[in-house]
Amino acid sequence: MGNLKLILLSAMKKNKKHLTTIEDIEKAEVKLPVILGLEPGKYLAILYAFIILLLLFLLLLYPGLKNRGSMVTFETQVPGAAVLVDGKLIGATPVTAFVEKGERTIEVVKPYFNQVTSKETIGGRLFGSLIFPRKKVISTDLTLQDPAGLLQDAYYQFSEWAMVGKFRENYQPQPVLTLAVMDFYLGGNGVDKAEAESFLQNALRNITHPALLEDFIFAYYYHQKDKFLANQDEILQYSIQLEKELEGFADLKTTLEGQTSFRGPGITEHSPVLLGKSVINNLLFNHISGGTFIFRNIDPRLAEKPAILEVKDLWVLDREVTCDEFNRFLHDHPEWADTDALEAKGLATEEYLKYGGGDEPRAWVSWYAADAYCKWLEENLPPAFSGYTVRLPSEEEWEWIAGDSTFGIFGMQHALAVGDRPADKLGFHDLAGNLWEWNENWYRAAEHFFPAYGDSTEDWAGTEKSIRGGSWANKRVNIYPGMRASQPPQWCTPFIGFRPVLVKE
Repeated sequence: MGNLKLILLSAMKKNKKHLTTIEDIEKAEVKLPVILGLEPGKYLAILYAFIILLLLFLLLLYPGLKNRGSMVTFETQVPGAAVLVDGKLIGATPVTAFVEKGERTIEVVKPYFNQVTSKETIGGRLFGSLIFPRKKVISTDLTLQDPAGLLQDAYYQFSEWAMVGKFRENYQPQPVLTLAVMDFYLGGNGVDKAEAESFLQNALRNITHPALLEDFIFAYYYHQKDKFLANQDEILQYSIQLEKELEGFADLKTTLEGQTSFRGPGITEHSPVLLGKSVINNLLFNHISGGTFIFRNIDPRLAEKPAILEVKDLWVLDREVTCDEFNRFLHDHPEWADTDALEAKGLATEEYLKYGGGDEPRAWVSWYAADAYCKWLEENLPPAFSGYTVRLPSEEEWEWIAGDSTFGIFGMQHALAVGDRPADKLGFHDLAGNLWEWNENWYRAAEHFFPAYGDSTEDWAGTEKSIRGGSWANKRVNIYPGMRASQPPQWCTPFIGFRPVLVKE
């Protein structure tokens, strides 16, 4: 151990002369070499000057040499118009983008408005274009060409949002009504204010969520005042005003806030009466009396809001249309047997008429095909029924004839042949169960919150058609006559069929 220490001490003494000290560093000098005969002071000055000139070139001149053009702002009096420069989409108005120098083709496009195409000469600045770019504003006035199409499209989108069961913080509805009304008035040339009123009144009947109600409030204010609500106080005051102006608005508002529990209207319940029977084109129809009754108006997104409704006398097929009966229609109208063509037109899905035959109820049928069958039947009515319209029953008519019956075909493996079970007291088979049945009307969750407006027009096409009655796949305890449901009209499933009615319009 002692020998090891002696060896280490000896080595340290030998290497001591090679250690660099602070004094050595302070005495050290750095000398730059002479380059091309130039002293360091001169060539460093030249280098610094070159770097500064290069930076100035890159900042002030190079951008103008490489991309000469202008920052162009595109504006339209209606926002959201697509702007294309030489066929390339650059955004939606209002939008600012760099456009290269030269003659450019500008296209401004917005659905339901006229398309504007123009040639624009775009200038460019060579010097300082990065810091002080050349600017240009191109303003385009668009004219609303199809106001009905604009409002119908917005109505459809709004009804889609209304069918959503639940919104989340990161999934909120778009202000469809507000944007549509703004476009309607800003782009319109002598637009019909009554058309906008009808649009909003019918949209109101779809509302199922506070966010949708807020969109309506903003849109209706713009419709009435030609300006936007500015703050929360104005929204609150206008909402209170609408509670007085629009009958049913207060009930819907408090329902959406979860504060309302409605009682049934004070009316003695009336039941339909069988007035007679008639065979029409080999189909047995029951003649049912009209009357006044309490429509329960139950939607899973809203509180039950009973309404007193009146139904006229009508003739109703005693059962659902069978496959054989539908085939007679297809024989006369083979175009309704072409699944591919119907699917391409959005009138059916690929499952159209997939299964079924004989006296089975005609399932796998779209609303559009059921409606076409009714029109075919109307064309072939006997003279005694001249002046009658054949169509699918409305929700109100269906609930009136169904009454309180819950007897039907439920909890099965498939649909049963029509007439397999006894008829009810009015002579109807399978109003409850076997198949859901297509109704005439578009589904509107809040339809009967607003009875003062009368029946909503079917001209406003929604997202889904009403269906009633339940099917073989449902459990009996889950289905009752007042239960409302809906499906997209092009859908074809094993759970939905139909039965026509005859009415004197």
